[in-house]
Amino acid sequence: MKYKEQKRLIAEYFINSEKSRKDFLYGAELEYFIVDNKSNRAISYYQKNGIKELLATLIELGFEPILENSDLVGAVGPDLTITLEPGAQFEISLDPDKTLKGLEKKYLNFLQIIGPILKQRNQQFYSAGYQPVTKIEDIPFIPKKRYRYMSEFLSSKGSMALNMMKGTASIHVAVDYCSENDFAAKILLASKLTPVFSAVYDNSSIFEGKKYENYCLRTEIWNNCDSSRCGIIPQVFLPDFGYEKYAEYLLELIPIYISDQEDLIIYDKPFKAIFDPQGDADKQLNHIFSICFPDVRARKYIELRMTDSLPYPLNFAFIELVYEIFYNKTIFESTADLLNEINYYDIISAKKSAVQSGVEAKLGRKKIITIFREIVNMTGYKNSENFAWNRIIAEKGKIPGELL
Repeated sequence: MKYKEQKRLIAEYFINSEKSRKDFLYGAELEYFIVDNKSNRAISYYQKNGIKELLATLIELGFEPILENSDLVGAVGPDLTITLEPGAQFEISLDPDKTLKGLEKKYLNFLQIIGPILKQRNQQFYSAGYQPVTKIEDIPFIPKKRYRYMSEFLSSKGSMALNMMKGTASIHVAVDYCSENDFAAKILLASKLTPVFSAVYDNSSIFEGKKYENYCLRTEIWNNCDSSRCGIIPQVFLPDFGYEKYAEYLLELIPIYISDQEDLIIYDKPFKAIFDPQGDADKQLNHIFSICFPDVRARKYIELRMTDSLPYPLNFAFIELVYEIFYNKTIFESTADLLNEINYYDIISAKKSAVQSGVEAKLGRKKIITIFREIVNMTGYKNSENFAWNRIIAEKGKIPGELL
């Protein structure tokens, strides 16, 4: 009985998050490494002119602090929120906007603020899927106790968990949904596009100071983490997938840690053993969402998480393509038809093959680059200047690391 109530509450959460199509918004999170200009070595949270001091400078400019106990771990500014990933990766969460142009303006406005500060410190934003020079053991965790628990747990599940936590950076794009059917269809198509987006926008050519000889380094790292909470969700491919099936997936996840009245404690039982329908459902769900890392994740929106961090304007070229596919009904249906026969095992195979062959790997019967070209061609030629980068990638068959 409790399990049914748990599923009902989770389904209700998603129902309450539905939007009418006219109210769909544009939203994105962009992650960066902050590195030294000359050496490209990581700037840590703790060092002189480190990330903590950078946040403090933003506070002096009028940003609102985000504190964990007494530690400064983020800042809220005009039209965005800054948070830190475990290795002090700098995450910019742009406030959702009614237009893509408005979202881009918020991003560019922040670059005007942060750019001079970094220049004065002889530092820069570094856009890539993986930290370029510094070895993972030399990057300290920021002062959040939860990351110690997460690192211990995830390291027991996969050989590259610490690389994932402290060494990777990506772009997350948020897509709204209007109904359960829309929710299911969008998650399914986004999951099928995972190997396409991760291979085509591969921007990880260096691994700890040495040239990475394969492709899709960030994909390889995620393939070697906790398979129960990373990668592709198998339930997405069930004919009756919807809110309750996603709820079943969440309820089987181990929360890793939970918060009691005074501290965090380790918790190694499934979420269904702790989720209290009589308690604060939103608080409990926000926790399980925060330790759930699939390529495509659902919360109040659907989040596409499979793409490496990219420099401007390539990042907005990718973001625009996502919205062309998911907010344009005609292109959505055409892309779904193009990938209609792709199944769960095709995606798993393509993700593994892409590490060896990049965009020449096959997803089903076609090469990834061929699929990408067909999708880009569906969009027509009335897009922004940023979008032209997608056409360059499609025409040349070269990934961002090669183009740049």
